[in-house]
Amino acid sequence: MIGKAKKYGKRDKNAIVDWLWDFLKTIPPEQIENFHIIMRAYIELADKPGLRIASDIMAGSCSDWIFRDFRAWVIAQGKSVYLAALKDPDTLAKVRPFGECIFERLNYTAAGVYEEITGQDIDDMKMLISIGSSKQNYKETLNMEKESIFKKNGRSIL
Repeated sequence: MIGKAKKYGKRDKNAIVDWLWDFLKTIPPEQIENFHIIMRAYIELADKPGLRIASDIMAGSCSDWIFRDFRAWVIAQGKSVYLAALKDPDTLAKVRPFGECIFERLNYTAAGVYEEITGQDIDDMKMLISIGSSKQNYKETLNMEKESIFKKNGRSIL
Protein backbone atom coordinates (compact mmCIF):
# COMPACT_ATOMS: atom_id res chain seq x y z
CA MET A 1 0.00 0.00 0.00
CA ILE A 2 2.79 2.42 0.77
CA GLY A 3 4.22 1.77 -2.68
CA LYS A 4 0.89 2.72 -4.27
CA ALA A 5 0.64 5.79 -2.05
CA LYS A 6 4.13 6.88 -3.10
CA LYS A 7 3.34 6.25 -6.75
CA TYR A 8 0.28 8.48 -6.36
CA GLY A 9 1.97 11.19 -4.30
CA LYS A 10 5.40 10.95 -5.93
CA ARG A 11 7.63 13.17 -3.77
CA ASP A 12 4.83 15.05 -2.01
CA LYS A 13 4.57 13.70 1.56
CA ASN A 14 1.13 15.24 2.10
CA ALA A 15 -0.24 13.58 -1.04
CA ILE A 16 1.25 10.24 0.03
CA VAL A 17 -0.37 10.47 3.47
CA ASP A 18 -3.68 11.67 1.98
CA TRP A 19 -3.82 8.66 -0.36
CA LEU A 20 -2.96 6.28 2.47
CA TRP A 21 -5.49 7.95 4.79
CA ASP A 22 -8.25 7.59 2.20
CA PHE A 23 -7.36 3.94 1.64
CA LEU A 24 -7.24 3.08 5.35
CA LYS A 25 -10.71 4.61 5.81
CA THR A 26 -12.10 1.93 3.46
CA ILE A 27 -10.98 -1.07 5.54
CA PRO A 28 -12.22 -2.46 8.87
CA PRO A 29 -10.70 -1.12 12.12
CA GLU A 30 -9.00 -4.47 12.82
CA GLN A 31 -7.08 -4.13 9.57
CA ILE A 32 -6.10 -0.57 10.43
CA GLU A 33 -4.74 -1.94 13.71
CA ASN A 34 -2.81 -4.59 11.73
CA PHE A 35 -1.38 -1.92 9.46
CA HIS A 36 -0.32 0.09 12.50
CA ILE A 37 1.31 -2.92 14.18
CA ILE A 38 3.13 -3.93 11.00
CA MET A 39 4.32 -0.37 10.44
CA ARG A 40 5.70 -0.31 14.00
CA ALA A 41 7.43 -3.62 13.33
CA TYR A 42 9.05 -2.25 10.15
CA ILE A 43 10.20 0.81 12.12
CA GLU A 44 11.74 -1.37 14.82
CA LEU A 45 13.42 -3.73 12.36
CA ALA A 46 15.13 -0.71 10.82
CA ASP A 47 16.66 0.26 14.16
CA LYS A 48 20.21 -0.46 13.03
CA PRO A 49 23.44 1.43 13.66
CA GLY A 50 24.14 1.86 9.95
CA LEU A 51 20.72 3.43 9.38
CA ARG A 52 21.27 5.73 12.36
CA ILE A 53 24.45 6.95 10.66
CA ALA A 54 22.51 7.39 7.40
CA SER A 55 19.91 9.41 9.33
CA ASP A 56 22.62 11.68 10.66
CA ILE A 57 23.96 12.24 7.15
CA MET A 58 20.69 12.46 5.21
CA ALA A 59 18.32 14.01 7.76
CA GLY A 60 20.94 16.06 9.57
CA SER A 61 20.38 14.40 12.93
CA CYS A 62 20.33 11.04 14.62
CA SER A 63 18.22 12.02 17.63
CA ASP A 64 15.71 9.33 18.59
CA TRP A 65 12.75 11.26 17.16
CA ILE A 66 14.45 12.21 13.91
CA PHE A 67 15.75 8.67 13.53
CA ARG A 68 12.21 7.29 13.90
CA ASP A 69 10.92 9.73 11.29
CA PHE A 70 13.87 8.88 9.05
CA ARG A 71 12.99 5.19 9.24
CA ALA A 72 9.42 6.05 8.25
CA TRP A 73 10.86 7.96 5.28
CA VAL A 74 12.90 4.89 4.31
CA ILE A 75 9.73 2.75 4.49
CA ALA A 76 7.95 5.30 2.29
CA GLN A 77 10.55 4.70 -0.41
CA GLY A 78 9.00 1.28 -1.01
CA LYS A 79 9.80 -2.34 -0.45
CA SER A 80 12.95 -2.67 -2.55
CA VAL A 81 14.60 0.45 -1.10
CA TYR A 82 13.62 -0.52 2.46
CA LEU A 83 14.93 -4.09 2.18
CA ALA A 84 18.14 -2.95 0.49
CA ALA A 85 18.70 -0.34 3.21
CA LEU A 86 18.29 -2.99 5.91
CA LYS A 87 21.05 -5.03 4.28
CA ASP A 88 23.28 -2.10 3.36
CA PRO A 89 22.41 1.46 4.43
CA ASP A 90 24.84 2.80 1.82
CA THR A 91 22.25 1.92 -0.84
CA LEU A 92 20.31 4.99 0.33
CA ALA A 93 22.95 7.12 -1.37
CA LYS A 94 21.23 6.20 -4.65
CA VAL A 95 17.82 7.46 -3.44
CA ARG A 96 16.87 10.99 -4.46
CA PRO A 97 16.11 12.72 -1.14
CA PHE A 98 12.91 14.63 -0.54
CA GLY A 99 11.12 16.02 2.48
CA GLU A 100 14.33 16.42 4.48
CA CYS A 101 14.49 12.60 4.57
CA ILE A 102 12.00 12.46 7.43
CA PHE A 103 8.33 11.49 7.35
CA GLU A 104 6.75 12.08 10.74
CA ARG A 105 3.13 11.96 9.56
CA LEU A 106 3.55 8.45 8.19
CA ASN A 107 4.19 7.26 11.75
CA TYR A 108 0.74 8.46 12.84
CA THR A 109 -1.49 7.94 9.81
CA ALA A 110 -3.05 4.62 10.86
CA ALA A 111 -3.58 5.88 14.43
CA GLY A 112 -5.31 9.00 13.10
CA VAL A 113 -7.63 7.07 10.80
CA TYR A 114 -8.41 4.58 13.57
CA GLU A 115 -9.33 7.38 15.95
CA GLU A 116 -11.45 9.09 13.28
CA ILE A 117 -13.37 5.89 12.55
CA THR A 118 -13.71 4.42 16.04
CA GLY A 119 -13.36 7.44 18.31
CA GLN A 120 -10.68 5.51 20.20
CA ASP A 121 -6.91 5.77 20.42
CA ILE A 122 -4.70 2.99 19.21
CA ASP A 123 -2.83 2.05 22.35
CA ASP A 124 0.72 1.44 21.12
CA MET A 125 1.94 0.09 24.42
CA LYS A 126 -0.87 -2.46 24.71
CA MET A 127 -0.33 -3.60 21.13
CA LEU A 128 3.43 -3.78 21.42
CA ILE A 129 3.14 -5.74 24.65
CA SER A 130 0.74 -8.13 22.93
CA ILE A 131 3.27 -8.86 20.18
CA GLY A 132 6.32 -8.72 22.44
CA SER A 133 9.27 -6.39 22.39
CA SER A 134 12.02 -8.52 20.87
CA LYS A 135 13.00 -8.20 17.23
CA GLN A 136 12.17 -11.89 16.79
CA ASN A 137 8.60 -11.12 17.81
CA TYR A 138 8.53 -8.22 15.35
CA LYS A 139 9.57 -10.66 12.63
CA GLU A 140 6.72 -12.92 13.68
CA THR A 141 4.39 -9.92 13.55
CA LEU A 142 5.39 -9.30 9.95
CA ASN A 143 3.98 -12.75 9.22
CA MET A 144 0.60 -11.24 10.15
CA GLU A 145 0.82 -9.41 6.86
CA LYS A 146 0.36 -12.72 5.07
CA GLU A 147 -2.96 -13.15 6.84
CA SER A 148 -4.16 -9.57 6.50
CA ILE A 149 -6.13 -7.74 3.88
CA PHE A 150 -2.91 -6.13 2.70
CA LYS A 151 -1.73 -9.45 1.26
CA LYS A 152 -5.05 -10.41 -0.30
CA ASN A 153 -5.30 -9.58 -3.97
CA GLY A 154 -1.52 -9.18 -4.16
CA ARG A 155 -1.38 -6.19 -1.80
CA SER A 156 1.32 -5.56 0.75
CA ILE A 157 1.89 -2.80 3.31
CA LEU A 158 5.06 -1.90 1.43
